[in-house]
This record gives sequence, structure tokens and C-alpha cells, in this order.
Amino acid sequence: MGRNDMQRRQPPACVPTPMITPDDISWTAADAPPRASSCPVCGSLGPHAPLLDALSMAPPHAPLTFLRCPSCGSGHFDPPGITDFSELGQTGNDFWRFYVEVGGGVWETVWPILAERRTGQHSLLDVGCGFGFAVDYWQRMAGGDAIGVELADYGQIGARLLGIKVYNQLLQDIPELHGRRFDIVYASEVIEHVPDPAAFVALLAQYVADDGVLVLTTPSAEYIQRSNHSPTLHAALSPGFHGFLLSAQAFGDAVRRNGFAHVDVRTFGERQILWASRAPLAVDPTPSGMLPAYLEYLGAHVAHFDGASPVWQGMAYRYVKDCMNTGRPAESLRVSVQLLDAVEKEYGSHVRDPAATAARIRRCAHLHEFGQIVPYFMPGYYFFMAAIAHHVDRDLPRAERLYQGTIDCTLAGCRFGSAFFLEAISLIWPARMALADLCVARGDIVNGAKRYARIAAEGGRCMAENGYAIANQDMLEVRIPAIAENLLAHGHVAAAGELFAGYRTHIHHRYGDALTDIDGVDQALTVAQVSVPEDPLFAPAFAAVLARRLEGDTEENIGRLVAVAAVATRWSSHPKLGARMAEHAKRIEWLLPASHRPKPAFSFSMNYAAGKRD
Repeated sequence: MGRNDMQRRQPPACVPTPMITPDDISWTAADAPPRASSCPVCGSLGPHAPLLDALSMAPPHAPLTFLRCPSCGSGHFDPPGITDFSELGQTGNDFWRFYVEVGGGVWETVWPILAERRTGQHSLLDVGCGFGFAVDYWQRMAGGDAIGVELADYGQIGARLLGIKVYNQLLQDIPELHGRRFDIVYASEVIEHVPDPAAFVALLAQYVADDGVLVLTTPSAEYIQRSNHSPTLHAALSPGFHGFLLSAQAFGDAVRRNGFAHVDVRTFGERQILWASRAPLAVDPTPSGMLPAYLEYLGAHVAHFDGASPVWQGMAYRYVKDCMNTGRPAESLRVSVQLLDAVEKEYGSHVRDPAATAARIRRCAHLHEFGQIVPYFMPGYYFFMAAIAHHVDRDLPRAERLYQGTIDCTLAGCRFGSAFFLEAISLIWPARMALADLCVARGDIVNGAKRYARIAAEGGRCMAENGYAIANQDMLEVRIPAIAENLLAHGHVAAAGELFAGYRTHIHHRYGDALTDIDGVDQALTVAQVSVPEDPLFAPAFAAVLARRLEGDTEENIGRLVAVAAVATRWSSHPKLGARMAEHAKRIEWLLPASHRPKPAFSFSMNYAAGKRD
């Protein structure tokens, strides 16, 4: 079914509704009074500590409070209530199209059931299977019997378009499954939507074979911290759609109570995944062992070309993205050409011009109109087309236009709700980093440094003007310092100073001013619980080196270098940071005048080798 067929079947455009953003989360003061409320996970009546207030993402956007249960560590919303995601400002066709084009992460869906490395053919029951990607993957790649259960309408659409079996009844009401047991029972991002998690796990346990595996995924309650404030945290909370978030302990306890002796719970950022069995487990989540089959699965879909189909386009987009991310640029380029031609045929020639596309998106009144202008993956697709132009075709002007298109289209679209653009939002800062790199590559050091400085100063802050995007820690605390050092080493002192000012702003907002000072760093390292940057000494060390470069060997500047070298030496045996500290000490000592360098310790072997004996 192509876009034009869908358009004829679409209901009239919906009236725009206000979208809830991370700005609608307010963190509760530490001394806020606890509340009496029933924890849906363990039943404790509290009192429960309020952690934050948020507006429900579902109209009429009622205020909710997220409470932390002292008994089980899980969190839940007060007042309670769970709404279906398909009601989040979309029509039915909009929702399934969004899901297959970009919203449903195929890799994120299939890898948890591949990580338990048992061999041979096995049966799969996927409860809450969504469109049915995991069921389809299992039938095609694992060769085992696979059945889905999904109450939402898009489950039946997936069953028809993918050729899979999906029941649209409650699990306990499906007579064909009564008494059946499966090698793998899977429920991904489902348990947080049910009213009674204990009863849900008990129901699933009945369908797990004696030596079978239960696989569950759900957002992590431990992720809900002020320091993680972002669209990802907002999506994990999903106020109004998630009734509660399980702690890791409560997650494991829920399955242990149902006779599973072997339980493995692991946390991956905001997501936690549980594998449970009555027999020993063999969990290995290393991606390299699973990626070849996953890419083969995407490639099989792409090979059956149907350019008008949102399913084909969504699979092709993921193939382009994941081939580029896994070092297969030639394959990424080949399918990207096909995909762009298909998208142009369905939506129009404007898709080849990201600036024109962004202008059209800005004129949209709501998400429904966005989906009539371009596929929902288009902002992210511009990024991967840019990466191909940048690193494969070496067409840097085109790469620049496409990277900018990623940013402009994402910012224009995410005003309809960050929940619909999480992937594109995650690409805003990488796109800005690539644009800064391109500036430097063409010799425009001044503008490159300005771009880097903005990334450093704003990348760690959840701001509306940046689509609430958060740069990852590696970019802010590894790449940015390395670029500052490289600029300084090549004589671009002013540019290095501007970039460093942005980095200090990041440290100020994330860790406080004490972490820009050598004494503050020294003190912070003595307290294990204190959060510190990836390289705690970079700020005071680079400040001392930069001051010496600008002002020369003044007494004050030499004193700063000596102080940094002393702290670096003192922490050179730190179990995690020791190697980095030793490197700092060596570099700083090399910069010091000979009169201020530490005297080498007496060494018998050195004296003996020189022929000096007592």
C-alpha cells in the first residue's frame, strides 16, 4: 500500500493539540513531604517519596507525580492511569506508518531474544508484539514456529503485510494457545503498561517450556535521575502511558517468585532486559555475534523491492543506517540510492533538497501533515546521506547541506512531540560536530571553533532551542578536549581558548565550578560517590597550559603547572584514572622549566650502570 492509497483512506486531519516536552518535568525538592499511595509493583502503601511532577502525555494532560517506593525501589505515577500509545495525537494509519518507518526499532526488538545463545530451532511467543518484527525475524532467520499477540490494530496490519500469525486477543483468551508452551516467551516494553505486573509475569510463566527462556524488557526506574533529564528520560517515563517503572531488584524478584531459578537482569542506559529460565542461562549481549544475521534479515526485505510500501522504505532506511554504522559503506550507498528514488516518487522532488523539506515541515500544523510531506524517518535519513557524502563520495558541500538538513528538519518536526523524533534528536549534536569538522577541514578555524564551543557549552543541557537533544559524554568529555589540545598544538591559541571556554561552561553546569579548579578536582577524587568528568584534570591542566602559552613563564603560571603535576602524580595509581593521570604528570613536567621539574629518585641500578659504586 503506497502513500497515495493511504492518503485517500486517511480521516480528516486532527486538530493540533499541545505536545508535552521535557520542559514539563519539574524535579521535586529533596525535602518534599512523602505521599501515601499504593505501589502497583509490591503493594506497599508508602509513604512514597515524590521524585518529579510531569504532565500526562495523553489529553487532557493532567498533572502527575512520579513516586519512588522505599520498599521495592520501583517508581509509579499518582494518580494512576494508563492510556494506549496509539492515542498520542495520531490517526491509526499515522501510527502504524510511524512505527514501521522509524518508531519501532527492529534491532532493539530482536537482539534481546538473540542474546540467549542456545542453538537449534526454537518456538517463540511474542506478547505485545507490535507490528510483528520479532515474529517475522524469527520465522525468516531462526526457522522456528513464531506467534504474536497484539491488541492494537497495527498488529493485524503487520500480520497481513509480513505474512505472520498475530492474535488480537488477550493471551489468556486465545483458545488455540491454551496448554501450549514455548521455548522463548518474549514481552518487550509491555509490563510497564499492565495494571498488575505480578499477575502478568505469572501468566507468561505458564507458557514457558521447562527449559525455556522468558525475556522481558522495560524502562529502568534507576535511570530516572535529575542528571539524565532528556527526551530519553521523558520517553522512559511516558507519563500517562506507563503506569510504573520497575527497579532492577523488583524486576528480578517478579520472575523468581514464579519458579525461575536462573535470572539475569542487565541495564543498558534507560532500558533494562531480563532473561529468566528454570535451567541455566547462556546470555551474551555482544552485538558482533548478532549483527550479521540481523543485517541479512534487513537485506532480505530490501531485496524484494516495493518502493511505495512504508514497510519496504522503513527496512531500507534501517539497512542504510546500520550498514553505515557497522562499516559497510558500499552497501549503505547502494540501498540509499534506491531509497531516495523511491521516496522522491512517493512524496516529490523536494525530498532531495533538505532546505526545501525543512521549509515545508515548518508550515505543518501537526504530525499528520508531516507524514504527508516526507516519511517519518526523513530527518534521520538526511544524516546518513550526509555521512555517505562526507566519508564515501567525499562531496563535502553536499554533506554540509545534508547535515544542516538533519538539524533543521528535526527541529521543525520535534515541536509535534519529542517522542516521535527520538532517533533524529539523537543526531543533532553529531550533525553539528560534523559541520564543525567540515569547517576545520576547509581551513575555517574560527567558525569551526565557534561550532565546537557551542557543542561544548550547550550539548549537555536539555534545551528547547536544541530540540532537547543531549550530546553523549564521549563527545563532550573526550572529543572536545582532544580537539582543544589539537588546536593549541597547531598554534590556534584563540580558537583553542574559545573552545575551552565552552568546555568550562559544560563542567560548570554538569559538575559545578569546583571541578574547574585543581584543588576541587583533588578533593572530588577522594570521595568515591562524587561524579567527575571523563578526564577530571583536563580543565585545570589545560587552563594552566593555555595561560602559560598566552602569558609566558610567570611565577603564577609555573605555580599552576606545578600544582597540576602534583595532583596528577598523587592520583597516578587510581584504579580507573591512573593511566590518564600519569600521562598528565608526564606532559606537565615536560612543560616545566628544568628548575621546577621533580628530581629523579635515587636508583641503585642507574648508579651501578654508570659505574658508580660505594
